[in-house]
Amino acid sequence: MTILLVEQNADRALQVTSRAYLLEHGELAYQGASADLINDEKVIAHYLGHLA
Repeated sequence: MTILLVEQNADRALQVTSRAYLLEHGELAYQGASADLINDEKVIAHYLGHLA
């Protein structure tokens, strides 16, 4: 089953999904497995604001 989740809270969204697409200014900035993204230093700096 596929569900489209549009959420401002990237930290929470990455915790409850298996795959994610992060947009910046309407453009695809990052995509991949949520587990990989939540530990990516650039994703942390731009979207999460803390170390996971």
